[in-house]
Amino acid sequence: MSVKNSIKGIVFDFDGTLVDTLEDIAISANMALEESELNPYPIESYKNFVGEGSEVLIDRIIPKEKYSEDLKSKLLKNYSEIYRKNWSKNSKPYEGIYEILDYLKERDYLVAILSNKPDPFTKEMANFFFPEFPFLKILGARPQIPKKPNPMAIYEIISFSKLESCNWSMVGDTAVDINTAKNAEILPIGVLWGFRPDEILKEKNVLHINQPKDIISILNSD
Repeated sequence: MSVKNSIKGIVFDFDGTLVDTLEDIAISANMALEESELNPYPIESYKNFVGEGSEVLIDRIIPKEKYSEDLKSKLLKNYSEIYRKNWSKNSKPYEGIYEILDYLKERDYLVAILSNKPDPFTKEMANFFFPEFPFLKILGARPQIPKKPNPMAIYEIISFSKLESCNWSMVGDTAVDINTAKNAEILPIGVLWGFRPDEILKEKNVLHINQPKDIISILNSD
């Protein structure tokens, strides 16, 4: 796949791409489960639970035989409250992320974030971990705007940027991110350091990168 130096903007997923948030998510969800007298999961199991927002996360961790809408509502409320108090305890940007963001900033690339976390929370976390970085847009899940893999938020970013779709790429760690890029007809880049590398490797016609600095090679390819 040839990029031909056309990429001028990059949309990053947040969890599992820019920041390793898994441990804090898992600990918070397990605490909510235990409060409801349900068994917790190993932290690694949460790699398959995350990626589509907190409601889907809760759906996935409730045992099928115990499922009810009331239980889901209770767990979602408790998880949200616990996670809000604990999201910064263990989470941190992946090695090399600060360096690649500096590279993009120095060369005037436009950079945005698109997450399925709630929008205010996505902004809060992004500003905490990257307080000096001039993101074009930081977008999370919002009412009336479909979540990834729907491309509507990508179109919003592209429109705001004044660039063409062909000038944009999306970098993410799950099939949800890859399909978002494909649905928006922008270049998908799958990271193998995130939550679901096996899922990324199964995706066809997708550039795979092992570390953040590999983005530089893609941007400079002929």
